[in-house]
Amino acid sequence: MVRIDSPTNPRVRDAVRALRDGHLVAVEGGRAITEALADGVRPVFVFHEPGALDEALLERISAAGAEVVEASARVMTRLSDLPSSRGVVALAVPPRCRLADLPSPEASVTLLLDSVQDPMNVGAILRSAEAFGTGAVILTPGTASPFSLKALRASAGSVF
Repeated sequence: MVRIDSPTNPRVRDAVRALRDGHLVAVEGGRAITEALADGVRPVFVFHEPGALDEALLERISAAGAEVVEASARVMTRLSDLPSSRGVVALAVPPRCRLADLPSPEASVTLLLDSVQDPMNVGAILRSAEAFGTGAVILTPGTASPFSLKALRASAGSVF
């Protein structure tokens, strides 16, 4: 298994850039990663501190084809905006859906978010939408990314 100790390592630098540019999304913590895997999200890379990844989750991550990298606490801090790391961060391509793939309006409720700029509000709305059985949520340009770290945490996994 590869180990990275420096937060300036090219792989870490590339991961941070991909997160910033929206090419990858960070899923933090074992529970969130488990939920993401269950919803079909396939991580590309998984960075973890020693001992933070249990054997069952490691097997699921490996079966999904992700590259697993052991990382120092300094690297984990660079990949997260939390004051303290949850010990494991999966980086995945954000799921996308086309309008044609959405359920028909007659089959379920569709929610439209127009220019909601606070990512925590976006996450909370997504969590509520799932709880109420909403079939789809459409986000217009100008709406905060549902895959930002704050929105992901506020959605409690409902974004997937």
